Amino acid sequence: MARPRIVYTEPEFQRRNPHCPPEFGGIFQVSNALSHDEAVRQALAEWNFCIRHSGVGWPRVIKSVIVET
Repeated sequence: MARPRIVYTEPEFQRRNPHCPPEFGGIFQVSNALSHDEAVRQALAEWNFCIRHSGVGWPRVIKSVIVET
């Protein structure tokens, strides 16, 4: 099982809340990926689903995707 971690910023939120963390992260469980690239692709698909349904209007900027196995 792969565990892609998406590291991102929320520039608008962070500008309005100067004491928040400089980066945020989300970990996704990917159990059926056959490669590193497939794990990243699946995690980004889940990420995009979460963004669309979050109800948050400000942008999120992905800084990196780290895959732990």
